[in-house]
Amino acid sequence: MLTELDAYLAANPASDPVADEAAEALVSDVRLQAITEVAVREALSAEAEATPELAAALEAAELQTRDRVLLHVMKERSGWSQPELSREELLEYYESHPEFYDQPPLARLQHIYLRAEKAVMSAAERESVSDRLEAIRHEALEGADFAALARQHSESSTAATGGFMSIRRDSPVPRSFAEAVWDLEVSGVSEVVDTGNGFHVIQLNQITEPVRSSFEESQEHLQRKAGQAKVEALQQQLIEEVGPEYSLKRHYERLSQDPDSGETVVLIEHQDGAYTLDDLLLEIPESMQEQIFQGYLPQIHRFLDQVAAYRLLILEGRAANLEKEPEIARRIEASVEGQRYELALQRRLDQAASTIDEDELREFFDQNEKRYETLRTYDLTVIHLARERGESYWQTLKRGEALVARIRDGEDMESLARKHSRHYSAAAGGQLQFFTDNGVRTRVQATAKFRRRLDALSPGEVSDAFLSEYYDQARLQYQPSGVLIVRLDAVHEPVPQTFDDVPDLVLQNYLRRHHRRLVQEVHQQVAEEIGLEIFADRLPPI
Repeated sequence: MLTELDAYLAANPASDPVADEAAEALVSDVRLQAITEVAVREALSAEAEATPELAAALEAAELQTRDRVLLHVMKERSGWSQPELSREELLEYYESHPEFYDQPPLARLQHIYLRAEKAVMSAAERESVSDRLEAIRHEALEGADFAALARQHSESSTAATGGFMSIRRDSPVPRSFAEAVWDLEVSGVSEVVDTGNGFHVIQLNQITEPVRSSFEESQEHLQRKAGQAKVEALQQQLIEEVGPEYSLKRHYERLSQDPDSGETVVLIEHQDGAYTLDDLLLEIPESMQEQIFQGYLPQIHRFLDQVAAYRLLILEGRAANLEKEPEIARRIEASVEGQRYELALQRRLDQAASTIDEDELREFFDQNEKRYETLRTYDLTVIHLARERGESYWQTLKRGEALVARIRDGEDMESLARKHSRHYSAAAGGQLQFFTDNGVRTRVQATAKFRRRLDALSPGEVSDAFLSEYYDQARLQYQPSGVLIVRLDAVHEPVPQTFDDVPDLVLQNYLRRHHRRLVQEVHQQVAEEIGLEIFADRLPPI
């Protein structure tokens, strides 16, 4: 740090005597701070090594630090950090993944929908609905404004916008609907289309031309996606070839177990230890957590495969004694030094926390009393249906709607959840109690659409069946994962709390608010204990 300051000042001399004097005073002060920081950190690091009560924590920290450095080195040496890709590999990925580089034709259309479910209406009743829609169709053929007809008659969610929607050939819509769309000429109006759930009349407005991104303009995306695919292939190869040497076993079928059961759920085991469901919930991005609880697991499996492969890399690095290489040993020691300092500092902060006067904490509580209300919580009953093999999401939705009808007719929702749900709560009848907003977001559904649905429910009310979604990080958009049904059982409103109800939480928040000041006080205390004295006049001239 001091060398960098000297170099900067040499390259940027002051332009006048006053500025020169101010700059010298500032740098002198910075140098004093830097020297103090180094001395205090060295003292606290030595203190950590000499403190028996920190021995276990220090040993664990040193092991984690060593493994972290070994993983970084092994990833670099295995080509996982920045995989090298030939033009042929990039071209092969480009040709084999048209879903990323082809924009297929898009049909822009309007439709009018009248509900008429086969499951709840007689043939005569459905025929009457079809006849009514046929009369509306004739109005459209005679020149009536289709958007106005949709707003007036349609029972679809698109009615308010004139029935406008767009689909591609692979869009999750009923087959009869899709066939009618792609058989139309532009500006044409379809016959009445029966989808089983009701009847539609469709007007096709436009079919866009297919577009393909060129190989050259797709280079950035190709480097990222093909590189990721290559690393995943290397990970699988390592797991298959090296995994048996370290007794690696994967138990991904246990992902369906309840994380709140209190049991240790091992997902990956090897000769050096295990990786549990609790570890996964701590490490996985929040945007992926809902996939675990919904039982939608492809991305979770890839994440766990990466965990397993990284552990094998670490074990291979240990077996090769990489930590004995001078440069790697230096990196490990530098990181461990920082861990020693952090542990000793935290011990000092804990000691300082024990001396804080209760009156000061009570005053802090009074200033922030609103923050200590309990959070609003919800009791829910949830059914999550996964798409079965060969089933479209529309068909899954129809199964969900049939279950909703049975529940509203008085059938026990908990029994149906145990029988049909793929949600992790199925064994408990789908019941979730005292869930905060964050709990609902991570364990049920995170989308704003779901939030609006939940807020619209009254206690005891069952939602309509609707598509659940997960966030696909590769495509940067939400994708369907199944069908959700939710019953709002109860809402528990926030309740004020006193200081005596939450003294530990008050202390925790106080320490967080005053962390910087408390660290400065610890540093000053340590500097005094070691008798630190800096001779500023002996510093090299600026």
